[in-house]
Amino acid sequence: MKLSKEIDLLLNYCRTSFAAKNLLSLISLPFSLSLPLFLTEYLIIMAFQESFHSIKTLLDDFKSNEKHYLNPNYSEADVRNDFINKFFIVLGWDVRHETQKNPYEQEVRVEKPLQIAKAQKRADYSFSLAPNYRTVKFFVEAKKPAHDLSSKDYYFQTARYGWNAHTPIAVLTDFEELHIVDCRFKPNIDDAVTYKIKQFHYSDYADKDKFAEIY
Repeated sequence: MKLSKEIDLLLNYCRTSFAAKNLLSLISLPFSLSLPLFLTEYLIIMAFQESFHSIKTLLDDFKSNEKHYLNPNYSEADVRNDFINKFFIVLGWDVRHETQKNPYEQEVRVEKPLQIAKAQKRADYSFSLAPNYRTVKFFVEAKKPAHDLSSKDYYFQTARYGWNAHTPIAVLTDFEELHIVDCRFKPNIDDAVTYKIKQFHYSDYADKDKFAEIY
């Protein structure tokens, strides 16, 4: 394989798979590469820069019409379509399955059924990593921006998804804010809000260091 072809494949992988953002995960690439380490690092840095540029465009869109997006009439379905889907696409996830066409080999699943107690619930998003598509790494629960994301009910709901699937964290977001929730312990609604690990405001996405934490 020619070097230029290898570069194209690696760069595309960086853009479409979250796993490639971790340099160590490059050993599991589905093709053999002989690229120098410095070039591999450079390509990953370039992928990050591209994502950072894209997220700033997205947050500018939100900021320019913030009053509209914070209105109670702006629904969860709207914010998922307008911002949350795009947010995770910017992070490198194939949310719309534009690349991962095989329904059994998709890293992102929307409205994934999850058995909780005797009832079947549906997490808004589940995320896994190739090639272990059936092993969920974390869930994302979406809400509309008009609601207070720090609600104990929202935290309890989100933590239950992670706890029942044995994932250590979950994400609660309305795009305006993004909360990382600890799911390592059996959730209790009375102290659910104490499960917060980290919180970001959408303005934080414009800070390269803070965006890197999410990335």
